[in-house]
Amino acid sequence: MNISRVLKRLVNARKVVKEIVDDSIVIFENILLSNRHFTDLVILDDTFPFLLSAFRVFEFNYYLETFDNVEVHSRFRTFSSDKPLKPSRVLDDYYRLYPKNAHKIVKFNRRRRVKGQLVYFVFLENAIQFIDFIEQNKIPFVFTLYPGGGFQIGQVRSDENLRRICSSSYFRGVIATQKITRDYLINNSFCDKEMVEFIYGGVFPSEYLASSGSVKKYYKQDKCTFDVCFVAHKYMPRGIDKGYDVFIEVAKKLSKSHKDIHFHVVGSFDKHDIDVRGIDERIRFYGPRATSFFSEFYSDMDIILSPNAPFILNAGGFDGFPTGSCIEAGICGVAVFCTDQLQQNIHFRDNSNIVITTRDPSDICERITHYYENCDSLYDLSEEGKNLFRSIFSEQYQLIPRRNVISRYLGR
Repeated sequence: MNISRVLKRLVNARKVVKEIVDDSIVIFENILLSNRHFTDLVILDDTFPFLLSAFRVFEFNYYLETFDNVEVHSRFRTFSSDKPLKPSRVLDDYYRLYPKNAHKIVKFNRRRRVKGQLVYFVFLENAIQFIDFIEQNKIPFVFTLYPGGGFQIGQVRSDENLRRICSSSYFRGVIATQKITRDYLINNSFCDKEMVEFIYGGVFPSEYLASSGSVKKYYKQDKCTFDVCFVAHKYMPRGIDKGYDVFIEVAKKLSKSHKDIHFHVVGSFDKHDIDVRGIDERIRFYGPRATSFFSEFYSDMDIILSPNAPFILNAGGFDGFPTGSCIEAGICGVAVFCTDQLQQNIHFRDNSNIVITTRDPSDICERITHYYENCDSLYDLSEEGKNLFRSIFSEQYQLIPRRNVISRYLGR
């Protein structure tokens, strides 16, 4: 018999035995703790507290610190790593930064009995993963329907999942973060209009990034290069959904006419994804990075380019506007150049506090060149953009409204 096949069977058998042991322990705990304390808020997630999912960390941390009686049940999954990290590693990395939350996070187990007043989670795919568990434990729930995560406009499977969730007798409300999401829920009668709370945007480490102390560097004043960056996770070959292919083409075109423009890529991309010969001395790859990396990184950047497009990664799938990376860059004072093919923008003004581009490399190069040659205009735009980003994505406009929604359903 093939040795590798034998080893694979042994590994699978070990996993099965571990699952049986874990389930047995939880069942025993259920018996011992049949009168366990009542938890006010139960957060269910697949990824928390993985630090590369920064928005989860900052949002859930806020609830852990705001509400007295909170538990997070997580599957401890990771992404954008060479290999999945063990749950113990994920927890250790998190606990080093947030030790006071150590006792509030447990590994999710479908057999666990939980007593709670309200369940909260994010993304449609989490809703489908956890809905049986929620109904089994008879706990009302609200959730945030972010773009991505199994939510696909006009797709049968996604619509079926949404109707399954919104028709549950324990469903109490949904937070929509984009106007296209809000309108889709209401216009297709997934739930009553009164059950949809519209809170534009998402939760980002705004205060952390804004107070980092990093000093912005200006082209021809503090540095001799004009720096353009691309920041995204890679979810498909060549990163086409995020526009990485367009970014590289733009880099090649600009490099021919401007010798002091340099390019920077953060995320799970490298020189093997798309041929970068000819610009290999002008482009730098940083790999995936945690939040603590970005304040200093963005202080050197003049422009972040995000030529992302909907419906490429999967039918009906789309990003929020702007993408999370653009939001963090904008908070740090980087000029944001991005697409908006679904016309989701409701706050920004083109060529005033943001630059909304097409996905055509020649058009993008023309707009970058204009600001490269008129840096005062670029820095005025990035400064105005910074102020608006910091306002829209502040705790006041993002976390407090979410806390109020949860509090409402907690009866507080």
